[in-house]
Amino acid sequence: MEITDICRMVARSLFAEIGPWGNRCALIGGLIPGLLVPEPGEILEPHVGTSDVDLAIRVAAVGDDQEMYRTLIQNFANLNLKQDDDRSFKWKRTVEGADVVVELFVPVTDPEQGGKIQRKPIEKSGSGLTALGVYGLDLIDRDIVMQDDEGPLLDGRGVKRVSLRLCGPAVLLGLKAWALLERTKDKDGCDIVWMLKAQGAPEMADKFLAARLHETDFGNKALDYLSDGFKTHQHTGPLGWANESGFEGDQAVLEARTAAGIVQEFVSLVRRGSTSTTESTGTGHR
Repeated sequence: MEITDICRMVARSLFAEIGPWGNRCALIGGLIPGLLVPEPGEILEPHVGTSDVDLAIRVAAVGDDQEMYRTLIQNFANLNLKQDDDRSFKWKRTVEGADVVVELFVPVTDPEQGGKIQRKPIEKSGSGLTALGVYGLDLIDRDIVMQDDEGPLLDGRGVKRVSLRLCGPAVLLGLKAWALLERTKDKDGCDIVWMLKAQGAPEMADKFLAARLHETDFGNKALDYLSDGFKTHQHTGPLGWANESGFEGDQAVLEARTAAGIVQEFVSLVRRGSTSTTESTGTGHR
């Protein structure tokens, strides 16, 4: 079984066990693009996937609901997920010889708290539960996609159809744009370009506008970071797309130019208002 299929099995198992707290959680991160667009078409390879299962928890702080977190920890234990240590937001296990990581994230309203550990402040709970703060996660309910996913659960518990709660493409694109600012990782640029190519810049712009992300500090800065990170084909965003996709030589340069072009098209459409009837040129940035 491929690592992405294993991650999907872990995600199904999590949501199969999550009970009444399911509407407080959503999957984010590198598993999402391939779930949203499983068959992108002949001109685009399937999404490369991930080895992580990123779970966002919609609460204002990690200690807001004690019972939810106790239940969540019990669910992790039932799935044989082990916390790295009592200050880690990562839970791990081995599945079919592959190491799988479940990472927990919570919203923070201050960008300065983004990327910092948010600890559950419950005395004597014995949980040690922590999560990583992410600026903008409080907007996730504006762009939720519910998707049924049928397949095997962990540990031979059979096949089950599970309703997954996914972060939608507009918020995910915004989160990836912020990641461009905070780190230099080829996969961020790759995920951004893949989503725009798979769904089209005009359609993605409409979704961004429909979620009213352009009316928020998070969304406006995301547009700035996209514009800066994809300013030319030599910037880190386009190079991330070309490198992660395995392009070489002249083809890599062409793909980087195309990547810069489609991102700038998206930003321009959002900033002036978009309609789905707008034709996506996908022309390269020169």
